Amino acid sequence: MSDDKPSNLPASWQKVQILSNLIASILIPTVIAIVGNVVNTSLKDQELKLSYIQLATAILNEKPTSENQNLRQWAVDIVNYYSVVALPEAAQRELKSVPLILEEQDDLLGEAYALEEDGNYQDSLQKKEEALTKLQEASEREPNNPVIWLRTGLILEELDRKEEALNAYRKYLQVCQDQNDDCATYAQTLINELQ
Repeated sequence: MSDDKPSNLPASWQKVQILSNLIASILIPTVIAIVGNVVNTSLKDQELKLSYIQLATAILNEKPTSENQNLRQWAVDIVNYYSVVALPEAAQRELKSVPLILEEQDDLLGEAYALEEDGNYQDSLQKKEEALTKLQEASEREPNNPVIWLRTGLILEELDRKEEALNAYRKYLQVCQDQNDDCATYAQTLINELQ
């Protein structure tokens, strides 16, 4: 029987084995370190982008005022810069002029849609009604916010309250006509589809 011990290998094979062990002991940790560093750097870069996006969206959630227009423009630029698909000019203008979301109403709608998916339509309707109440409160504070009227109309349409939805869309159109053409065109489309 032959032994596979290095001492029984020819000298040239012993040198190859020593060299391969040496390369493996140096190269593998080096490759692992380089790959780990690349992955870590990439993750940190993604975290930084996410932090910028979160900061920008927090700014865009605030009510627009004449004092925060430059800050809102910066936030829109950040969102646009890190977005895979560039925002159209109309969307950029709209982000500068209206709050991005209405958190309470969005939370209620999220709950409503989740309940619908579970087949719990009664509780879903209740959440949508609560969302309408929040939108009504918001419309009293910000009657010229087109997002409020759009979302009100969409919810009312889902609830099959067409006449009320039409009134909300008409208010949306009225507010939009003062702000931008794309918004007004969309509002008119919603009204035409519902009539």
